[in-house]
This record gives sequence, structure tokens and C-alpha cells, in this order.
Amino acid sequence: MILYQKGLIYKKMCQYDDALEYFKILIEKPVKDKNLLIKAKMVYANCLMDQHIKFDEAKKEYFEILDLAHSDKDFTALAYKNLSELYYNEKKYKEAGKYIKNAQIPNNEYLNVILHFTAKVFQNLNEDVEGYLLQALEICEQKDRENLDLIKNIIDELVLLYIKRDDEENLMLMADKAKELNINYCLSYVRISEYYRGRNEKKSIEFSNELMDKLSQI
Repeated sequence: MILYQKGLIYKKMCQYDDALEYFKILIEKPVKDKNLLIKAKMVYANCLMDQHIKFDEAKKEYFEILDLAHSDKDFTALAYKNLSELYYNEKKYKEAGKYIKNAQIPNNEYLNVILHFTAKVFQNLNEDVEGYLLQALEICEQKDRENLDLIKNIIDELVLLYIKRDDEENLMLMADKAKELNINYCLSYVRISEYYRGRNEKKSIEFSNELMDKLSQI
């Protein structure tokens, strides 16, 4: 666990070579704790992917994780999601789409994160992503309200989507939802204020004022 925690610290500092050294010791040792081994291999592979030059090595690790974690839905879902992200970073969106679909295992621990990333992938394949974003938001509301950054990103993307569609009803729902969930909704309110500029000055000013109030709180 000490080796694992040291590796995590170096990863958070983006000192990937140092992080890889600690995780490599773990994955090459006969670790009896299978969960610890899978976690070490997962972060090891993530470090390789974050370097953007070792994709093939990272793929190998993710596939080995899938073999080790075949009975664990959480690790399996996360490995598929990370494989999808790897292909996404290579701009291979069809492959990314295949693996992110495999990651959508019902009731897995990371489903809200996976659904949010699914929207990102399928947006590049010109598919409708509203359903994925709404599902991700629903899971956050039910089980993960403290994940404010994820909630903010989901709402920001839904706001953009509804602005493009001229869907004022759902746009107002997202504006209310942002306040209800107590996120930093500044970016969304800037966009909504701009959306109404020239078409409904009263609403544009209203959202601009609320934005200023939020900024003063921050």
C-alpha cells in the first residue's frame, strides 16, 4: 500500500517516470491482494496513456486487467472506459465507441463518469448525446452529489446542446438545476445570457445579474 500511495502522489504531480517505477514494482511482484494488483495495473496503464507516447503498452495493461477482473463489474467497466479514452486520444472514434459501450455495465460504480464520456465520444460520431448526459446527471443526483466538477461539466454541455436546438424549456430546466445542485454555474449563465441577448433583453439581464451575484460569492 505504501508503494501504491507513493505512485499515486507522483502521478498527481505528473511525474510519470517516478510513478511508473513504484507501480512497476507492484505489478511485477507476486501480490496476493488481487484488487490491489488490479488497481496498480490500472494506474500504471493510466500513467502510460497520460504520456501520449506509450499507447500500445497501455492497451496491453488494460486487456490484462480485463482478464484479471472478469468477475468484477466495477474494474471491468473502468478498464473498458479507459480503453475507450485511449482510442479517443488517438482520434479513433469508432473504436472508442465500441469500448465505451462495453463499459456501460448496469449499476457499476463509475456509470455516471462513463455515460458522460460516452457523450463525448459519440458527439464525434455525430450521434445524439442528450440521453447519455441526462442519465449521467440523474445518477449524480441520486448517488454522487458531491462530484461537483462532473455535474458542472454535464450541465454545461446540456446548456450548449439546448442553445443549439433553441430549446428554451429545457434550457431553463438546466438553469434551475444548476442552482439547485449548487455548482459553479458561471459558464452556463454566461452562455444563457448571451443566448437571450437581442432576443429577450429582460432574460439576458436577469441571467447576467445572477451571474454577477454568483461571481461575488465565489
